[in-house]
Amino acid sequence: MPYFSFLGLRFDHNAVLGALWAATTLCFIRAFETRSPAWSAAAGAAAAAAMLGKYWSIILLAGLAMAALTDTRRARYFRSAAPWITVAVGALLLAPHCVWLVTHDFIPMTYAFAAHGAKTLGQTMTNAASYLAGGAAYAAVPVLLVLALTRPSGTALTDALLPRTPRAAVRCGCILGDADDPGHFRARLQIRSQSDMDHAGLILMPVILLSSPLLVVSRQAIDAIVAVAVALPPVMLAVAPAMATRKTNFSQSLRLMSSVSSASMPAATQAS
Repeated sequence: MPYFSFLGLRFDHNAVLGALWAATTLCFIRAFETRSPAWSAAAGAAAAAAMLGKYWSIILLAGLAMAALTDTRRARYFRSAAPWITVAVGALLLAPHCVWLVTHDFIPMTYAFAAHGAKTLGQTMTNAASYLAGGAAYAAVPVLLVLALTRPSGTALTDALLPRTPRAAVRCGCILGDADDPGHFRARLQIRSQSDMDHAGLILMPVILLSSPLLVVSRQAIDAIVAVAVALPPVMLAVAPAMATRKTNFSQSLRLMSSVSSASMPAATQAS
């Protein structure tokens, strides 16, 4: 996936979310299935870390909550101490930051809406469609690769996307919720977004692609995948200096054009 290769050049909080979203999802699933206090506390701590990485991680928490509420075992989970331990630990760890947030008049949120807010409903819907299409394009290569190498039957595909067992279903629901929710929430909040801003939602896509026991990956296919995975990093490393130089020169050109335009604006205004 481009998120883990070419787009790795842009290292920011969106890149940090990959590991945090994966850890939060894993801990939540363990807590949901075992109702263990330790896993429940770990889920709360991971969720707090994800929120501190980026507020948009609220989408992750919404996806996990949706998976829990739609699972057939939800009564046993919510009657146990597990969900309340998760909430308590997460709230405790986020409390100092929430105090800072209120004290400083929610500056990060004000900036987000000012920098990425859409002006009209039409712009919002167009951007949401572009976001979803871009996310599908980023995921297309691994999806097509798996389909080509495993050649799954219709039954296997159905079992991967709509698993019959409750354990597989809650895992699938968590991951699909994480990947699909951001586009809907951004549209409702009228926030402009780019597809590469929410790659964390697709971090666990391989779990769905290869989750069904009906999918069989041959040894030859595994060898081919590993060969590509081993060969790609050296190629990227070789072309990285050229990519960085080109990007730097392009950015410098934009800044130069902007400064020239700003300097000439008063003279042009006087002439008019």
